[in-house]
Amino acid sequence: MYAALLNEELVTAVAVFARDSQSIQEQNFVCPNCRKPVQLIVSGRSGPFF
Repeated sequence: MYAALLNEELVTAVAVFARDSQSIQEQNFVCPNCRKPVQLIVSGRSGPFF
């Protein structure tokens, strides 16, 4: 998945990683469909995703 909710705002994994890669662990991302928590994963092969 390449988009998630952060503070009720839809964000993309690429934009979040580019903006603030230092405090990613402190963010509370949720799935826009089921509202369950998701984690941002940064892969060297395919780039960031949730």
